[in-house]
Amino acid sequence: MLWLPGIGQKPFSVGYDAGNEFRLTIFRRGCVTTKLFTMQVGDNVGIAGPYGTAFIIKPDTHYIMMAGGYGVVPLAFLAERVSRLANTTINFCLGARDQESLIFEKRLQKIPGLRLHIATNDGAKGYHGHVTELLPSLIESVYNATDDRKKMIAICGPELMEKKALSICNRYQIPCEISIERYIKCGIGICGQCAVDDSGICLCKEGPVVSRKAANKITELGIYARNNFGLKHFFEENYMSVNNLTTKLILDLYKINAIKFGNFKLKSGIMSPIYLDLRLTISYPKILKKITAAMWEKSRRLRFDVLCGVPYTAIPLATIIATTHNIPMVMCRKESKQYGTGKMVDGYFQHDQTCLIIEDLITSGSSILETTSLIEDAGLVVKDAIVLIDREQNGKKLLASKGYNIHAVFTLGQMLNVLQRENKINKALVSQIKKFLQENQF
Repeated sequence: MLWLPGIGQKPFSVGYDAGNEFRLTIFRRGCVTTKLFTMQVGDNVGIAGPYGTAFIIKPDTHYIMMAGGYGVVPLAFLAERVSRLANTTINFCLGARDQESLIFEKRLQKIPGLRLHIATNDGAKGYHGHVTELLPSLIESVYNATDDRKKMIAICGPELMEKKALSICNRYQIPCEISIERYIKCGIGICGQCAVDDSGICLCKEGPVVSRKAANKITELGIYARNNFGLKHFFEENYMSVNNLTTKLILDLYKINAIKFGNFKLKSGIMSPIYLDLRLTISYPKILKKITAAMWEKSRRLRFDVLCGVPYTAIPLATIIATTHNIPMVMCRKESKQYGTGKMVDGYFQHDQTCLIIEDLITSGSSILETTSLIEDAGLVVKDAIVLIDREQNGKKLLASKGYNIHAVFTLGQMLNVLQRENKINKALVSQIKKFLQENQF
């Protein structure tokens, strides 16, 4: 458990332990981790533990390790320890929504005897699909081995991924251990905050790592978890989900007519057969919530102190992200006031703080550059921008050449593929738009 006085405490898996020191891998999510990102070397934190159960480490075993997203942290540490044992093999399945989200790939490649299998939801690297789809063939290869070594599957990742992996292990009747995340307070099994239905076990003490038998008794697994107030939070259907959630978001945008087809003049001056009218989203709170949640996911691995939405469409997006995740925000003006302070950037900030730019879409990148210029003139530093849609007209590359990294939730090409797959548009229209994109690069 890691404790920040006056902020709170959170459980973290150990990512590295050399005996005289250990390391944690931290991603910015809530108030505790957000505060950690502002701390400096020499600042004090409280550490208690270790608490709960851990993955079994034993020789003479065929291991299959399945990590989704941040779940790679404890499993990479496990793999390093297992690799030192006699007569062990490791097949390590590393899954993420896209190549940018793959973690510890190089670290895993350095582990002796480890075979790395990568899967990305968008197919950017490795297997195109969900990481659990790799599991059946690997289990069968282990069972077909001619020796009598034991078999073990270690699983850590998003809960709906874990639920799917558990069902596969049940089908093959193969031993597995799963690290299950729950909201933990006391860490010693007294408060009952992390007790799970229906077994009633406290995962801070009898978990977080549980056996296949124990996991099968947790009826809430993959369905819901309780928050700090004990209220149920239900998981989205179909985890892996960034693809599925993105598909739903695209279809929502299509349904409200934010995706228009015809002949439209863009800010850059060129005529386009497709127009994305994202200003409409301000009238649809549920869709706005989905958009900002997806954008926040893209920002979790980035370092920044404040947010700024490109005026005007992205200002509501930045505001929702700022208020939801307690991140300070500044606001740029398109023109200076002739009264008052006359400033072009409003809000409180300190010189040399890092500002994350929020934008709805990128075509040439000119809007982001205009805002970035104002932000930097005010004394802030800009390194990254999050956009909902990349129109794939070279704006991302142009901004990269100027030192700015663009992180898109999805591309225009991906959006068109979804709409065609869902029979909203035909193949001919998709081909026409993709040809237009290729012929109109900035």
